[in-house]
Amino acid sequence: MEASHRINNFIDWMLKIGIIVFIGSVLLEVYLSQTPDNEFWLWTLRIFLLVFFVVVSAILLGLDKKKYYIFGFFLVLVASLYKIVNIASFTINYFEIPVFILLIAVSFYFLTKTIRTRHHHN
Repeated sequence: MEASHRINNFIDWMLKIGIIVFIGSVLLEVYLSQTPDNEFWLWTLRIFLLVFFVVVSAILLGLDKKKYYIFGFFLVLVASLYKIVNIASFTINYFEIPVFILLIAVSFYFLTKTIRTRHHHN
């Protein structure tokens, strides 16, 4: 039982880190896609994205399993939909779209897993 608990904790931390890295990569892409028309707005965007990333990361790391599954689901869903729309609209790399569809499917799995385990324990 102890080994199973350690494995579950390890997987939970890996999921949290994976979500943080994914959200960070999307925010970095948003920042890099901006053209430096005005240095003030570019610095404002940079500070906003950094603060947003730190706040989201801190919230994600502080949540318990059930709540971070739900929060992570919405983060991954929104970021994946953004990436799909961005790829479909502005690039020709359509082969990347299935990866984000898979991420959405995995996030739905974790969201429904919390619902299934909640009903199973009741």
